Amino acid sequence: MDLGLQLLFFFSALGVFNGFLMSIYFLFITKPSRIQNRYLGLMILMLSLRIGKSVWYYFDNSISKSILQIGLSACAFIGPFLYFYLRSVLKGEENFQKEVRITLSILLGGILTVGFLFPYNRVPEYWNPEITQGIYTVWAIFMGLAAYEIRGLIQSLFRSNALLSLQEKWLLVVFFTNLLICLVFHSILYLGFPSYIFGPITFSFVFYILLGFLLFFPKSQEIVKGERKAYQKKKIASNQLVGIEKGLKKLMEEDRLFV
Repeated sequence: MDLGLQLLFFFSALGVFNGFLMSIYFLFITKPSRIQNRYLGLMILMLSLRIGKSVWYYFDNSISKSILQIGLSACAFIGPFLYFYLRSVLKGEENFQKEVRITLSILLGGILTVGFLFPYNRVPEYWNPEITQGIYTVWAIFMGLAAYEIRGLIQSLFRSNALLSLQEKWLLVVFFTNLLICLVFHSILYLGFPSYIFGPITFSFVFYILLGFLLFFPKSQEIVKGERKAYQKKKIASNQLVGIEKGLKKLMEEDRLFV
């Protein structure tokens, strides 16, 4: 292997390795344990499995067909976990919702059934491209649902006076980096362009964007821990609100401070 390929392998494999470490961090290490971090960790884990398969296959096409099947199957869960992550953060969900359990159960059941009836090592011609296209379609559908979920944040990018919180910026970064990876792999599948290794390279690039956001943005603990400023959860009591309203009315109508 020449120096160029060695560097390519190192950069691609390093991104995958760090992706696994980041998924472990969000799944098992972050405190307090939050459903949002679980979704994020699972999404990164699925991406790492998919990209890891690609790196391995690119440099060793004698790889076991079972590993190829696992890597491709992981694609079916990237979009769903992204969608559930974005939704749970925006809606403040604290536990697994019923529809999440149902959706994941259906997807898992479908993947296991297809994998059992049409294993890659016996009928690879079914996986390339039919089953793979079906998996990528699921990925694309949930990317669309994720885009719809954060449509308000996306629209804010085109408003000059919009002020986004750190967490909102993070959600946009997570979404658009995932969208980039999704588009690259769909382009490789349907157009044969760019090169297959470009997927892992894109993932490594995306990984360091996410890591840099967490490391270098001030108050990034708000992303991991879901911390909010104390006043955000406080509400004015109804009797206080009536008093404030009367006081303002008196100032404006009787004292006429603004005349």
